[in-house]
Amino acid sequence: MDKIDSLGHYLDLQLHAEQYQLINIKIYNKNEEKKLSIWEELNEGENNVVVDISTLIKGTYRLTISYLNDRFAEDRFTLY
Repeated sequence: MDKIDSLGHYLDLQLHAEQYQLINIKIYNKNEEKKLSIWEELNEGENNVVVDISTLIKGTYRLTISYLNDRFAEDRFTLY
């Protein structure tokens, strides 16, 4: 994951892919409960993926991105 920005109710993810791939983005709360799971297609090169997080309450979350069950990237973010 090249970059993650919180834009209020959205996460703006800047991702690079070596080839076309289908990825799974999951968001977990501090108790490791899965709160969101979506599938996105990445094209070869730079990709901008916007994730709607308006249903999440304030707190700290863990974001994982996986491809074919292999962890691709992981990061944490906090909603204020």
